[in-house]
Amino acid sequence: MKKHILFLHNGRMSALPPFLALLDYLLTTNLYNISIISSEIDDEIDIIYKPQGVKIIRYYQREVPKGIFSRIRNRYKSGYVFSQKAPCDARNIEYDILWVISEKTAIKIPKFLKEEKYILSTYELNDKNPKLLEKMKPIVSSAKVNVACEYNRSQIMRVWFKLKETPIVLPNKPYNHPLEKELPSKYSEKLKGKKIILFQGHITIDRNLDAVCKAVSELSDYTLVLMGDGGEYVDFLKKKFPSIIFIDYIKAPYHLNITSYARIGIVTYEYFSLNTIYCAPNKIWEYSGFSIPMLANEIPGLQNTVERYNAGLCLDMNDSNSIKSAICRIEEQYDVFSKNAKKMYDDCDTASIVEDIIDAYNK
Repeated sequence: MKKHILFLHNGRMSALPPFLALLDYLLTTNLYNISIISSEIDDEIDIIYKPQGVKIIRYYQREVPKGIFSRIRNRYKSGYVFSQKAPCDARNIEYDILWVISEKTAIKIPKFLKEEKYILSTYELNDKNPKLLEKMKPIVSSAKVNVACEYNRSQIMRVWFKLKETPIVLPNKPYNHPLEKELPSKYSEKLKGKKIILFQGHITIDRNLDAVCKAVSELSDYTLVLMGDGGEYVDFLKKKFPSIIFIDYIKAPYHLNITSYARIGIVTYEYFSLNTIYCAPNKIWEYSGFSIPMLANEIPGLQNTVERYNAGLCLDMNDSNSIKSAICRIEEQYDVFSKNAKKMYDDCDTASIVEDIIDAYNK
């Protein structure tokens, strides 16, 4: 008999690639029936997973924010609708394993979880949000199994929440990675034949990409591509550095078709919080799956991954001269850095980690 796993997730599944990676692994095992209560309508995700037998319950369509009233409606839907409907629907499903996806889901249904045995995946430290941390304390403490996405975060969580066991670390690595370079895309003609240096993610001023843009603009052999959601900061960078190619946000996993064209990947976080310096970016695994070396800044979350594997270089990402020198160093030993990036990817065994989590739940 297959075990039945019920996932609870308040949000849009395509906005959380690590959740998709977890599903992808579980589906390959053919050991589990899977049901998901995920609040926001996400048609592209349904097209992928419903034909594979995944049962998905959804509640609402998130509106594009166009003024205060649409924002109020979205907040009401994400806060109230899920908290009222999800527990009722969950109680009508016969499941063997309950897995709560994200701390922001868990705090919406505390009364329901008080009566349940569950796995909790926490994706952010939330150290800049003390009110949220306070709400998390009883929920994290009561979880049968806690899961974090980065080693240092797991240690911090154990101290903060006075846990008897350290959360199991499941990195934010995609399980189904295409691996092949230069995948088909409507942007193929624009990208093909260029030495692409790629930044993918939120393009906001706190990422401080000015130095990267300046460095790449001064290296005639390279083209900088920024892919992700942006706004005024993107407009500022494009005006200042006209050679930049900007590609708007593409839903996971389709964004990997663009990633596949990169020669070097950019990963950078500012000293804003514990959450940022102990970062757990999807992109280091997306790059490394394609054997793409990385330029990263000098923070422990990246030194413990990119630098430890010599899969790229950690440096001062606010210094354009250092960035140019690092690009040249990577180019001189490109094959070495590329092989190390792939080794970093291959060494992370998602399958054994997920099975450890389920075994801990069943003890």
